[in-house]
Amino acid sequence: MSIHRSRWPSTNVNIDFTSESDVIVRQKEKMKKSPQELIEKFIESVIKQAECTEKGDYKSGNKYADEYISAANDLLAGGDQYIDEFTKILKHTNRDVRCIAAAFLLKDRTKQAVKTLRKLKWGIDIAAMGARQTLKRYKKGILEIK
Repeated sequence: MSIHRSRWPSTNVNIDFTSESDVIVRQKEKMKKSPQELIEKFIESVIKQAECTEKGDYKSGNKYADEYISAANDLLAGGDQYIDEFTKILKHTNRDVRCIAAAFLLKDRTKQAVKTLRKLKWGIDIAAMGARQTLKRYKKGILEIK
C-alpha cells in the first residue's frame, strides 16, 4: 500500500493518507469543534454582522452572517449536548444574539425560543423587529424550519 501526499488547495493543509476513507476520517476529526468554540464563533459573528449593518457595510455583514449560520447549523447537528449548550445563549446580554439564536432553536427548543422572542419583540431595535417577524411567520406556519 502506497502513501500519497496531497496538498488540498482549499485548506492549504498537507495530508498523508493511504486511502480515501483515511482522508474523510481526518477531515472530520479536524473539523469537529467543541460546542463552546461554535458558540463563541456564533456570538462573535452575530455581533460583527450587526456592527457592519449599522455602518452600511453589507458585504462584510453577509460574510459574518455566513459564519454564524455555519456555526448554528453545526451546533444543531451536534446532538442534544450541543443544542443544550446553544440554548444557554438565549440569556446572552446582546439582544441580536438572543434573537438569532432563538430563530435557529425554534424547532429543537420551541418553548424557550418562543419565550425569548416574545420578550425581545417589545422594542424599537433590529432585534425587536426580527423577533416580531419571526413570531408572526412561526404562528402562521410559514416559517420554514429545517
